[in-house]
Amino acid sequence: MKKSSQIAGLCGLLLLLFGLAEYLFTKDFSLYTILHLGGGSALVLFSLIVNFGGVWSSLGERSTRYGANAVLYTAIFLAILVLVNVVSNAHSWRKDLTEEGLFSLSSQSRKVLDNLKSDVEVLAFFQMGKGSKLEDLLKNYAHASNRFRYEFIDPVKHPEKAKQYEVTQSDILVVKCGERNTKITGTSEEDITNAILKVAKQEQKKIYFLSGHGEPGLDNQEENGYEVVKKALENESYQVQDLKLFTQENVPDDCAVLVVAGPKKALETGEVEALERYLKKGGDALFLLDPAGAPGVDTFLEKWGVKVGNDVVVDQVLRLFQGPALGVDPIVETFGSHEITENFQGQVLFHLVRSVQPAEPQPEGVTAVSLAKTSPQSWAETDLDTLFQKSQVSRSGEDLSGPVSVAVALTAKAERADKETDKEKEESSDQGAVSAKIVVFGDSDFVNNTWISRMYNADLFLNTINWLAGEEEYISIRPKATRGSRVTMTPQETRNVFYFSVLILPEALLLFGLAIWWRRR
Repeated sequence: MKKSSQIAGLCGLLLLLFGLAEYLFTKDFSLYTILHLGGGSALVLFSLIVNFGGVWSSLGERSTRYGANAVLYTAIFLAILVLVNVVSNAHSWRKDLTEEGLFSLSSQSRKVLDNLKSDVEVLAFFQMGKGSKLEDLLKNYAHASNRFRYEFIDPVKHPEKAKQYEVTQSDILVVKCGERNTKITGTSEEDITNAILKVAKQEQKKIYFLSGHGEPGLDNQEENGYEVVKKALENESYQVQDLKLFTQENVPDDCAVLVVAGPKKALETGEVEALERYLKKGGDALFLLDPAGAPGVDTFLEKWGVKVGNDVVVDQVLRLFQGPALGVDPIVETFGSHEITENFQGQVLFHLVRSVQPAEPQPEGVTAVSLAKTSPQSWAETDLDTLFQKSQVSRSGEDLSGPVSVAVALTAKAERADKETDKEKEESSDQGAVSAKIVVFGDSDFVNNTWISRMYNADLFLNTINWLAGEEEYISIRPKATRGSRVTMTPQETRNVFYFSVLILPEALLLFGLAIWWRRR
């Protein structure tokens, strides 16, 4: 009887251990927990009652003291482990060892979090048991910033909170910052970061796109349209609007950046004068100029220190990847030293791009930098008639040899950029120098609906807009779709795996080992 009660006591302790472990992990009194805690307690109590006299007499034995010391040391060791766990949770450190950085936030998300001036909270309205992948992502956000918090709310159990935020269905995220909030259905990093930008930015700056000269339409969904560009800018919390400058005397005062994208017809004299006044006042502009595009714009830009070539860049190194081809879609992976391209390590794919270089000599007060250059094997083809009519290219002595610059960024003191009189320069200097920022690309197609999603085209374009708009802190590489493989399981399947691998299998092995040990003893 006593031998049976002793093995029963050991089994009871084992049952109590696993029952307690299950409760600590799941925070739920399941049938497994109840049976283990109840059965374990009964077995331990039975063992103590049967062996009460022996237990009392053994307290004074030397072996008991040694056993007590062992228990004490074990308790101290466990206490140290708990302390280390608490400290590590308070001051955790993570390292993503995957090649693609699958479990890390993008540089854009980290910069957005670093620049938060107010607390941001995400309310995830998901039914219980759903959104485990989302929670992993939100943990990354919370780990990266003390100003980020999140909470999962079951709309079925808490309909009052769903009503408060006008949530009428599950699987909705409410992102809020102060009095501002927005609802999104997407759960990707890009969706969440864009929503944070939308509610956290103090103001929404306006980006105007010049129209009326054959430029791509902002609402055009066709291949050569700019609908995707518009959505990308709105995701960065900008307001985007067309500007028919020929109907106005000046560029609107609320214009943060004026974009001149692929005009096919010449600008009217009044438009050119309005554009010049805008830049003289310190306005910021982006020019995307296609080969053989609108006449006159290249002459206008040359005064500001940019030389736009009448050519098309050819880079036939692409034959290695595409087979026989003209090579008029160069891949650019060499970038200049500038805020726009700082730490930029991606590749950008252009389509029919012309050369764009800093003018020599530079006008006084102008600082220009080449942003992007093609490979050393490339050249700027000047025989455009043969290229467009016969689809043939041949390098000649008149062609500009590579690397060929295809984009330029400049900062110009506005009072020095035009031909003012000495008296006007002196007056403007007394009032304080005003600087204009200009970026010129030799291609407008690389950000149309077809090409903007290629490689890092969108990143280069959006970084350019951020620099021009004075939002340098948001220059970054945006989230990309991950290629990691994941196993998606239902909550019940996850629970079954946990029970079998963490509880049932180790418990069965321990009980089996205990039985063998007792039998041999």
